[in-house]
Amino acid sequence: MKLQALTTNHVYPVFGFLGFFSTVILMPMHFRAKDLNVGVLLFVVWTSILCLVFSVNSIVWNNSMADVAPAWCDISSRLITASTTGNQTALLCIVRCLYRIVTMKVMNQSSSEVRIDLLINLSLGIGTPLLLLVFQYIVVSHRYVILEDIGCFPAIAVTTLGIPLYRIWPIIIALVSSVYAGLTVYVTIQRRARSRNIIDGQYPQRYWRLLSLCGIGIICALPDALLSLILGFFHITTPYTWNFVHSEFSDILQIPASEWARHTVEQLAVESHRWFPAFYALIFFAFFGLTKEARRCYYLSCLWVIQHLGFYRSTEDARFVRLETS
Repeated sequence: MKLQALTTNHVYPVFGFLGFFSTVILMPMHFRAKDLNVGVLLFVVWTSILCLVFSVNSIVWNNSMADVAPAWCDISSRLITASTTGNQTALLCIVRCLYRIVTMKVMNQSSSEVRIDLLINLSLGIGTPLLLLVFQYIVVSHRYVILEDIGCFPAIAVTTLGIPLYRIWPIIIALVSSVYAGLTVYVTIQRRARSRNIIDGQYPQRYWRLLSLCGIGIICALPDALLSLILGFFHITTPYTWNFVHSEFSDILQIPASEWARHTVEQLAVESHRWFPAFYALIFFAFFGLTKEARRCYYLSCLWVIQHLGFYRSTEDARFVRLETS
């Protein structure tokens, strides 16, 4: 399995950095959008962080497991936990918003209702990942673990308390998202004429793209979360005690690829953590990166770069930029 792991590690940085840049470059466009922007922005932020972290790790720790960047590992191992959860809670925010649109619960909302809805989305998309970081500290056995070719990774102790505090949450989030997605599709079909008028009138094409994105994300997240939960159950070695779990917290685990990639199932569980975000990013770009609004965003980005590099920019281009960014 060592050769296979090394091969995927040589390929991953290309897709990882492509995923990072393809999502970041679309962020201004979605930030200016007046609808459905909270969940989408959270998805872009968390996905781009994962792509960047795993891409850097795959280069720094290519064919290596040396502890060369302790500060980076402390930060990135926490970012992996928060961003992985945030990626799925962002999809939950998006599909929840789609459900509220198709059931007309967002129509004629008061300002207080809008603020409450915003707080719910922020609590799901930011509060939940931060809460999982707290839970992670309870069950983490080492500062971090370094996997050869993968880089820094959270070191979660395989104990009984690790299941309810850490491993079960991804599948809960994925199941809730799947319920919302199923209800959204059901209501859309049942109220076909009315739903089409609302969707096509206020959210043309964007609604269907986001629903497709959520569907793909849920299909990928459910098996991955289930696999992680099953592996957690089968690898439980001891009941939880704080002193036992944290007794070697300062030690850094260094695991060669020949060990973590020894079994196909375990290798699949590790590799999926970094490949799914890159896949989500490229799918997101396929849905939104080729639209008219996206091309305008690329044009504005190029003009911004040209301006700050000191090159000449025409008066017509400057006026266009002012109109588009106003």
